[in-house]
Amino acid sequence: MTDAPRSGATSPDNSVMSGLVDRAQGLASNVAQSAQDKARELAEEQKNAAAEQVEDVARMIDSAAEQVERILPEAGHFVRDAAGGVRRVSSTVREQSIDDILEMGLDFARSRPGTFLAGSVVVGFALARFLKASADRRAETSAGGPATRGRQQKARKPASRQSGQSTAAAGPRGNANASAAAGA
Repeated sequence: MTDAPRSGATSPDNSVMSGLVDRAQGLASNVAQSAQDKARELAEEQKNAAAEQVEDVARMIDSAAEQVERILPEAGHFVRDAAGGVRRVSSTVREQSIDDILEMGLDFARSRPGTFLAGSVVVGFALARFLKASADRRAETSAGGPATRGRQQKARKPASRQSGQSTAAAGPRGNANASAAAGA
């Protein structure tokens, strides 16, 4: 008797293993689909928030246009045109799907690589500045804010330095002498 499987027959171990592999692949596929759906949902929320922020910028430009029209009526229509352009960007972002926006970006990059590269550098620089400013604000908030930090720096500053004398040269009566000289 031999333990070798006959041709065309599958052993119980192979069918169990095959079933486990199929279940693992199905589970991995479900997890990947769920993650992809969640990412799309998050991207859609961010897209809508960005569209709303762009719309806010258009409102600010409209407000500026009113002020420009009061001061310099001939230039007002240029500012209004800029606000209209910003509004069109906002509505395009709001109405397009994430896939459409990505495709538009890829098409732009393919058709104008130099402009895309320059824009990427500008956006990267702006993003770096924004992140640095955000980090600085968080550090100030956690350290007690700029007002508290200023008071801490003043408290560490020796009083004798304010009169221009060093502590060693002033001696024990140096501060009193400097105060008397300042009052005289």
